[in-house]
Amino acid sequence: MTDPVILDGGNITLYCGDAMEIMPTIPAGECDCAIMDPPYVFASSSAGTKISMWADTINNARWFADLLRETARIVRCGTLWMFTSWKTIATLQKASHDADMPINSMVAWDKDWIGPGGVVGLRPSYEMISLWCLGDKAIEDRGIADVWKFPWSSRKPNGHPAEKPEALIERIIEVSTPQTILDPFGGSGTVCAVAARHGIPAIGVELEDKWNAGAVKRIQTELDLRDGQGPLMRQARLIGEPKP
Repeated sequence: MTDPVILDGGNITLYCGDAMEIMPTIPAGECDCAIMDPPYVFASSSAGTKISMWADTINNARWFADLLRETARIVRCGTLWMFTSWKTIATLQKASHDADMPINSMVAWDKDWIGPGGVVGLRPSYEMISLWCLGDKAIEDRGIADVWKFPWSSRKPNGHPAEKPEALIERIIEVSTPQTILDPFGGSGTVCAVAARHGIPAIGVELEDKWNAGAVKRIQTELDLRDGQGPLMRQARLIGEPKP
């Protein structure tokens, strides 16, 4: 693990390394919201072998249970959101049971786009987001439904194959009303970039150097735009200024 990159005067901290090694170094109760997108493939690693997939499900549930417990230590009173899919849900349910952290809600994210599929069955057009409310946290707006439509496509703006739409992350933040956000699987930096845009402190972790470096640049650009120093902001000012 290398030293973290500190941005926005200390409000944004980005680590490059293994989340399960870095998270124990974060103080308990440091955050009140976690938004995470761990790899879905953990639940089907033996899909092409003769090893029992059910055994894989149980083994992978141990990893997810450890992840849930460690996240709950950091987010003692707040929300925990985890992206998942129907292939991973059995693993996640077992992990939630083992960690004594029952899932409170499951959001169906309607992508308004039919993704690639196999040669049998149906084409996927949705993913899911599990929600845990930790401590005495409760979602304040009791009128929020559990089906959210945020259009997406095969084209990812920052190139990461698992990238999520900024508008969806903004919705999660709006619902959670967090003070500090944790993202243990940062990818291209979407969660921290959105947090920076709204002036919310955040801690991000990404394993791969390539994506971590890209996230640093992306978040710094977001900060420049927020503070009126970026080229797009300058252009917007020029457009809005009266002509001489």
